[in-house]
Amino acid sequence: MRYSLMLLSALFAFAAQAQTTFNVDMTCAPAGFTDVFVTGPWCGWCANDVYNTMTDTDGDGIYTVTLDSTVTGLIEYKYAINGFADQENLINDMVAGATCAPVTDFNGYANRQIQEGSVANDYYGSCDGVCNDAPPVDITFQVDMSQYAGAYTNVNLNGSFNGWCGPCAPMSDADGDGIYDITVTVAPDTIEYKFTVDGWTAQEEFAGGESCTSTLDGFTNRTLAAYASQTLDPVCWNSCEACVEVQHAVTFQVDMTEQTTNPIGVFIAGNFQGWSAGATAMTDADGDDVWEYTAMIAEGSAVEYKFINGPNWGLDESVPVACAVNGNRGYTVGTADATLDVVCFGSCTACGTSLPTEDVTFTVLTDNITVAADGMYLAGAMNAWTPEAMMDNGDGSWSITKSLEAATYEFKYQNGNGGYEELDCGGNRSVVVTLGAPIATQGCFAQCAETCAIDPDAADVTFQVDASQITVDSAGMFLIGSFTTPAWQFGAIAMEDADADGIWTATVNISGPASFQYKFNNGLAVVDSVANYAGEENADFVTAGCGVDNGVGGSNRLHERSGVAETLPVVCFNSCDACVAAPAALVATVDLCGDAATEVRLTGPFWGWDPAGGPIATDNGDGTWSVTFDPAPDADMEYLWIVDGVQENLIGLGDCTPITDGASYANRLWTVGSADISDVYASCEACGTTGGGSTIFNVDMSCVDGAGATVNGSTTFTEVFVTGPWCGWCAAEGYNVLTDADGDGVYSVEIADLTGTVEYKYGIDGFTDQEQLVDDMANGADCAPVTDFAGYANRQVAAGSTTNDTFGSCTSCADQVEPANVTFKVDMNQYAEAYAYSGVFLNGSFNGWCGTCNPMDDADGDGVWEVTLSLNPGTVEYKFTLDGWNYQEELAGIAGIEACTSTIDGFTNRTLTFDADVVLDAVCWESCEACPVAGGCTDPAFLEYDPYALVDDGSCGTAIVYGCIYDAASNFNPIANVDDNSCLFESTNDCAADLDGDGSVTTGDLLAFLATFGLTCL
Repeated sequence: MRYSLMLLSALFAFAAQAQTTFNVDMTCAPAGFTDVFVTGPWCGWCANDVYNTMTDTDGDGIYTVTLDSTVTGLIEYKYAINGFADQENLINDMVAGATCAPVTDFNGYANRQIQEGSVANDYYGSCDGVCNDAPPVDITFQVDMSQYAGAYTNVNLNGSFNGWCGPCAPMSDADGDGIYDITVTVAPDTIEYKFTVDGWTAQEEFAGGESCTSTLDGFTNRTLAAYASQTLDPVCWNSCEACVEVQHAVTFQVDMTEQTTNPIGVFIAGNFQGWSAGATAMTDADGDDVWEYTAMIAEGSAVEYKFINGPNWGLDESVPVACAVNGNRGYTVGTADATLDVVCFGSCTACGTSLPTEDVTFTVLTDNITVAADGMYLAGAMNAWTPEAMMDNGDGSWSITKSLEAATYEFKYQNGNGGYEELDCGGNRSVVVTLGAPIATQGCFAQCAETCAIDPDAADVTFQVDASQITVDSAGMFLIGSFTTPAWQFGAIAMEDADADGIWTATVNISGPASFQYKFNNGLAVVDSVANYAGEENADFVTAGCGVDNGVGGSNRLHERSGVAETLPVVCFNSCDACVAAPAALVATVDLCGDAATEVRLTGPFWGWDPAGGPIATDNGDGTWSVTFDPAPDADMEYLWIVDGVQENLIGLGDCTPITDGASYANRLWTVGSADISDVYASCEACGTTGGGSTIFNVDMSCVDGAGATVNGSTTFTEVFVTGPWCGWCAAEGYNVLTDADGDGVYSVEIADLTGTVEYKYGIDGFTDQEQLVDDMANGADCAPVTDFAGYANRQVAAGSTTNDTFGSCTSCADQVEPANVTFKVDMNQYAEAYAYSGVFLNGSFNGWCGTCNPMDDADGDGVWEVTLSLNPGTVEYKFTLDGWNYQEELAGIAGIEACTSTIDGFTNRTLTFDADVVLDAVCWESCEACPVAGGCTDPAFLEYDPYALVDDGSCGTAIVYGCIYDAASNFNPIANVDDNSCLFESTNDCAADLDGDGSVTTGDLLAFLATFGLTCL
């Protein structure tokens, strides 16, 4: 990043700062320490680096050091000894109500704070000088959530030992058995605690008098004498006892008579046993080739499963679309034992029967293309995307008729085997099959219309892209698209910039369809014979208005040619529009809306977000203040305004803050080439429109019974109220209760005297339940910007405004869709990076890329980690990470990765479009495919048989022949290679112990025996 001299002078023009002195009484420090030092984030939590080492010159036990003026602002710090051999622990003090270490989560850390220029007088390891000698204890808490009826994302432990801090102590369920646990270190004491979900969204409610609770100050909580380390037994939510699970016997049956049954046997795999192939064998007791397995499964469980003809994946059945649930079989366990109907392997029905079908004729018109030598093909869900040859009708069309069961099938046509069409409207084709009459579907190849548009004449098209505002690769700019031969990267066309003005051009004679897709590519599109996607444009051309969905989560530019020579307008790289010339100077102005100020300045990453580091604005005398950058920054500038030391807070206030997570930060952005800045302090609106007066809350309660609308799943209510931090999250106190005077389902209330930005949400029946908006926010909504995307999501509105909300949703009742369950899986067995990890996590657009809020699980220890989330149907981006964001998949540039990824705003992530429940196949880390499987001989009838092989590699060569393989036997079989214990030996020596044949058994025979003792006889 380059800065002007003016910016650098503003950055470093600090006023002189006062020195800060630290004094610490070491009475409570461990015996035998040799040095003590003060440390903090201002030196990267350094050890004793001399300048921060403390000394006790007068021997009174109080050690002192004065830091110079480079340590400024509000200083976070703590004391440590002997090069970090030990450090003070103030967590217990803070849990007990002390205040000396306010930078704390009451669990893992507690650090002190002091204002620069002050003098600290502290006690090592103590807030009050009382030495904490009793060693802490480790307590493992466990709660069984298997019978909890409400919706939740996280389970939390809250108690007197962590300040009842809400989401700071998340519990985990590593094996997916519904039992969440956490181990915390506490000071020996009698503690109170309870389990909550999603922070404080819902909590255990005890009546009082239970064997595991106590009631203090009107609050009933669990209680524990925690004077020794211990692991508590799992208890059911809201109970002192363990859960009693109701299970039922479910018998699965599959008929293999139409298959060649694997001699190893038939197996079943499903979510009830961890999807482990080969782990659950079925039996055929009566030998009729109908195999059975009975499992005990919890009542109400939604079971998905498949039958496998052998012990390995790859031998599993393909479940027909008509009876598939996420590509698997499905069954919901009822209230009694059940024996499921016998089904034929790979079929929805019993062997010899089938579901009714309807003839569906697929026809593709080819008037607009030259058909490949091997003809046209159909590939889709009806044939597992395996291309099937179509019939030439002789009139420019090709057809194929298939008998299909009732379902919805996606498909595409291919020009030649593998030559997938690229639809001008994006995505795949689909046909809905219903019974009653034959169905015909027709389309033009690569066009979404039923009839082909007449292709215009071949003509030159000149492309122009302005790359003056990016760093052009040394290889230059290239044009890629659907019209090149071959298409896209491998047919890349080099562009020219003869006059070096930054505008690159290429002229191509294009024939065929009028509509074509294209992009510009910065640098080589193919490197070492492998497609290179790193330089490809990644803007959202659909939203920008010049492109089309590419079907894999991204977009391409789209142009419809005229059939005569044409020159396309110059566009900026990665934009639908021409580049905007960067101004020579940039003036940033902020309006204080009549408020007086002493100092106004900017802050942002250019200045390390230092509240005193950014440039100071000039008072224009009309209520506005301005900062001039001359020259203008040559990179995009993220920023906020600071007035008299107070930084503006724009979270949830509007669309003027594109850099935001919707919860903890919301920053303004100026992009290179944009006009001068004109802002209103702490607002996205003009002056005079940001609050004051009465605030009117309107909420539509018509769909309070919708899935996920409430925390605890309430479907009815008698009273609704609005609440927020402005009243201490009060329940219904009269003035905040909403009413529906006209009976239209929309409840309203007007509240006076609210000011500023109002955080709020709706509750029902005295907080018996409340709306739940976490899922909406995780799926990309914006109605509840105060959120961590896991435990809470609250609304915001400017005081004096009128809201129009829907209870428990960011969309109207009419627009709501049922969420879908999506199971993500990643196979870590072949992960070979140096980074050692503890957990695998799923991060994506649906959870705000939140780090650790969606841990994955490997319950069966097979190396395949998975997690199931309830998401709104649509398109999502995601990737797998390790230990939160400590390590992540790096997907850009990997060969073949474009099959499952998209690149947006420079970030390459996995992408998925779904409209129903789906269980994704396990993919290898940083790959679109499953991990390569072990090959070998899979036929047990051969000597080379490998029971661990997953794919037959043709190594089966020697058939097993059973028989006697010892040539001394009378029934020796010279062609046998596996002994079957049938060998017969005839004895011809009446004195078998006469080894030397001298007619008597003597010492000589013994010596002869000892000489050969230990040999293996065959």
